[in-house]
Amino acid sequence: MAVDPPVDANPANLLAGPTTVASVPAPPSLLHQDFDRAFEHIVGEAGIEAMLRLPLTEAQKAIVSEIAQERTVQFNAVAKRSYAKLVALQGIETRLQGPPHEKVRAAVDLLRGYLATRSVIHRESALDALEKTGAFDAAQLATARAMVEEYEKALRDEIAAATPNLEGDELDRRVHIALLLDILKDTLEMEAKTGAESFAQFSAAVELTPAQEERVKLIFTPIVVQELQGNRVAALDRVRALLEVSRELTAEQRERAWTYIHNQEREVEESRKTTEPEAPKLDAMPSSE
Repeated sequence: MAVDPPVDANPANLLAGPTTVASVPAPPSLLHQDFDRAFEHIVGEAGIEAMLRLPLTEAQKAIVSEIAQERTVQFNAVAKRSYAKLVALQGIETRLQGPPHEKVRAAVDLLRGYLATRSVIHRESALDALEKTGAFDAAQLATARAMVEEYEKALRDEIAAATPNLEGDELDRRVHIALLLDILKDTLEMEAKTGAESFAQFSAAVELTPAQEERVKLIFTPIVVQELQGNRVAALDRVRALLEVSRELTAEQRERAWTYIHNQEREVEESRKTTEPEAPKLDAMPSSE
């Protein structure tokens, strides 16, 4: 004879939803998490980004930020000198699969980019620099290193798939270049953000109309591009640009513009005085007697 299942007489249990099993959080990763686990390039340095995706104390976050800033300054010094060579590496994998003449030009660009940036390509890794601070435990560093290794393997697989018969030192070199371009994207985004903020401050101070903003941007764009490429902009070109901008402004706006520029120059000069060592006074010099 069939026996009916026991009835739960507890109202709270009757109203409760279905039993759920706690999900295990996915391990931290630099790879884009979606259904097909597609690979996407990060923006910035892999080691820094990996550490920032871990649970950190405020003190640890400050150390990561400090190390990241130091390394960005180092990279920017090289990137500014080699900007045109780095920009030429955009889309290098596609160019290397193109017609013979394009392959040769791409290979030359690749070699130039590598030689110009090898000092930062082969520098100490970000995670090694962070480890030396003694602020991070072994588990944090091991997890971050595993994240970087996973990311670099995905990057290597992507390059190898796009470029048949590529292996050994040449494949390593291409991976290094790809990692360098990830950092370059971060630098360019920071430059663009800084430039946009500076222009917004100028526009607000001068009270430009939307139409004036567009015209002024067009005038200054060639100068900004030259500076990003590390080229020296002639003083005459700057004066011409300023005169052209001046013609776009009303008399009141010109007065506000020159006041703004003067104040900016004064702030730079005052900042320079605070950072430069003070020259010794004559009465403080040791006597020769």
